[in-house]
Amino acid sequence: MTIINKSCIRPVKFVDCPAGYFGHNCSDMCTQPSYGIQCGQKCNCTACHHIFGCNLTTEIPEIGTATVKHKRSNELQSAKNSTHQKLPGKLNIVNNE
Repeated sequence: MTIINKSCIRPVKFVDCPAGYFGHNCSDMCTQPSYGIQCGQKCNCTACHHIFGCNLTTEIPEIGTATVKHKRSNELQSAKNSTHQKLPGKLNIVNNE
């Protein structure tokens, strides 16, 4: 059995990787067309972000183009010409001693 979406903490403790990542120490990014938690969602666009999926781009007359990225929270992230960077994730380490 292969576990690709968890990272090992001590020999027997596994924790979920942040959205968009998988593998040992959660160091691998989801590859197109996969994105999101456990790389379990699929994009239907040509430029798929490994965390957010497809970008929603809207042309607003007299203002320009706005690209909105979504994430699972009450916050809204808006960006124009954004770069792909690893977002900080939360990792709970449990000591089993």
